[in-house]
Amino acid sequence: MHCVGGFDERFTYGLEDADFGHRLQAAGIMPRSLRYTAPVFDLEHPRPYVRQEDWASNQAVYDANRAARMTLTPYGLYRSTTLRPPAE
Repeated sequence: MHCVGGFDERFTYGLEDADFGHRLQAAGIMPRSLRYTAPVFDLEHPRPYVRQEDWASNQAVYDANRAARMTLTPYGLYRSTTLRPPAE
């Protein structure tokens, strides 16, 4: 999580987890599938907080991060703290 700066705080609802995963992969961290090996519980619920303009904004940030092959986001863990990314 630290090597990519955590979640990009420019996202509201939607695509923040996909962006995080793609940045981890771009940083060389390969995913592992837990399908059929880990219990998952997801409670479906209405999402009145999802607005089309927010989704469009998130899509633009996601697309820009992917196009730039971004790994470390300047809009996450290291944005407003004295924390610094780990040395490579």
